[in-house]
Amino acid sequence: MNRGMSRLVFAALEGLVLHQLVFGEREVTEEALTELRNLLTGLAGS
Repeated sequence: MNRGMSRLVFAALEGLVLHQLVFGEREVTEEALTELRNLLTGLAGS
């Protein structure tokens, strides 16, 4: 994973944590985490 991709993943996680803290929507956060995992898994297989 290159530096830019690492920053992108970190920013996505940071945003999800902030969203969870502010809105407390666990289901929305879990859904987004699942999609992020799927995206990263797909990229790892490329």
